[in-house]
Amino acid sequence: MADTGTSGEFGTFLHDIFNEGQLSRIHFDEAHMMTREKHFRPKFEAFRRLCLPVPIHFITATFPPTHEQTFESELLLIQPCPTYIRAKTNRLNTQYRVHEIPDDEMNSAIAKLVDEEAEDLATGEKILIFCSSITEVKEIAEFLKCASYYSGFPTKDKALLDWKEGRETVMVSTTGLGAGMNIRGVRVVIHVGKTYGCSAFVQGSGRGGR
Repeated sequence: MADTGTSGEFGTFLHDIFNEGQLSRIHFDEAHMMTREKHFRPKFEAFRRLCLPVPIHFITATFPPTHEQTFESELLLIQPCPTYIRAKTNRLNTQYRVHEIPDDEMNSAIAKLVDEEAEDLATGEKILIFCSSITEVKEIAEFLKCASYYSGFPTKDKALLDWKEGRETVMVSTTGLGAGMNIRGVRVVIHVGKTYGCSAFVQGSGRGGR
């Protein structure tokens, strides 16, 4: 979407609808990615050069107050300075558990946990497993005989569609599905090993309970 949003055709489209009085504001979802993923910054700068005189809203559920200064300085949000509107992000329908498992027992323990959780799933409900590397995704997905999703996987779109539509119950993924994915029926989210940080953990866990 970053490439589409900064293309010449899309820029012309935005100017056209603004001139017709149909553009009142612009929203950027998952805005925390602009400081975490460096390649988004030049895309935002290209978008800002469109010079559209409308308010810009940045939306994210994982943006602690300690990131505000970095966000403002790196995106040059100086005139005017942003106004921050915050709401509680804790979800009352979510429970957290920690399982300590030796490395040599990881795959079998995950399979056991998935089997236990699957017994309580209703029709169409799903399980999502996050791994920190593509190697782990491949290994666990092969062990579980389930769907997988990661960058460079040639059939990842089909795998995601099969999981989304209920033809697959379990999906193993990198953090590529940790943001911007809004799929109903994800009842169990499993993080294998350490995450990239608290924000990544909260972001990934937030895929559940929708």
